[in-house]
Amino acid sequence: MDYEGKTAVLIVARDISEQKQIKRELSHSLRVSKVLELIISSSPVIVFLSSPKEKRPVEFITENIILFGYPAGAFTSGEIAYEDIIHPLDAEKVRDNLFRNYTEGRNDFFPGVQNSHSLRRDSLG
Repeated sequence: MDYEGKTAVLIVARDISEQKQIKRELSHSLRVSKVLELIISSSPVIVFLSSPKEKRPVEFITENIILFGYPAGAFTSGEIAYEDIIHPLDAEKVRDNLFRNYTEGRNDFFPGVQNSHSLRRDSLG
C-alpha cells in the first residue's frame, strides 16, 4: 500500500479482551446452569418459573415434571398453566397465598408440607 509516495502497511487492531472475558463468564454460567438443571431434574423437586399474571404462564419448568405425567413443553407452550394442575379445592388457597405474599413483599411461603413457592421479582416489582 502506498501512503504519500511511500510503501506502508495498514494495521487495524482492536482490544477484544473484554469480549473474551464476557465469553468465559457466559460459558461458566452455562456450565453451572447445566449442572444445576441436572441435579434438580435428578431429584423429586420440580422448579416452575412463572409470571404473576392471572393464569401464571410458565416461563421455565424442569423436565422431571414428567414424573407427574406432564411434558415440560406443555407448560412452556401455554397448553397447561400452573393452576391447571392444582386440585380445585386447593386452587383458591394457593392463589390467596401467592397474592398475599406478593402484596406483603415476601418472596417465599410454604402452603403445605410438599409444596414450596419462591417469588422472584423483576425491576418492576
